[in-house]
Amino acid sequence: AEGSYHMNQWGFMGLVSRQGVKKPSFYTYKMMLNKLKGFRDAEKINDYTYKFSFADKRLVFVLWSDEGPTSIDFSNYVSTNKVKISHIVTALDGNGNPVYVPDKVISAKLIAISEIPVFVEGVKNE
Repeated sequence: AEGSYHMNQWGFMGLVSRQGVKKPSFYTYKMMLNKLKGFRDAEKINDYTYKFSFADKRLVFVLWSDEGPTSIDFSNYVSTNKVKISHIVTALDGNGNPVYVPDKVISAKLIAISEIPVFVEGVKNE
């Protein structure tokens, strides 16, 4: 029925379903806690880029695009040539387990982004 739990925006929110099943957002939240644990400062760079600073590790950025898929040059934001991209969890497999996209190390000069946020971390220059 229209307006029911599953037919409105509230049905898609939350970490656990009404039936007690962990949603992809549950696993993304755990990932976020791990990546951003202990940050000392957060800065909004623009509407789709946030920077998190730490006392004891490299910067972590969260990026996405509200304007559809695009690529950006991110080399001005990091002091390394390459960055590690970590994707959030957006799906569960047939057994209800999270589907993790493997992390990728790519050039900081060309990062593909979309409406699905990614974590970006600089990696040691070779």
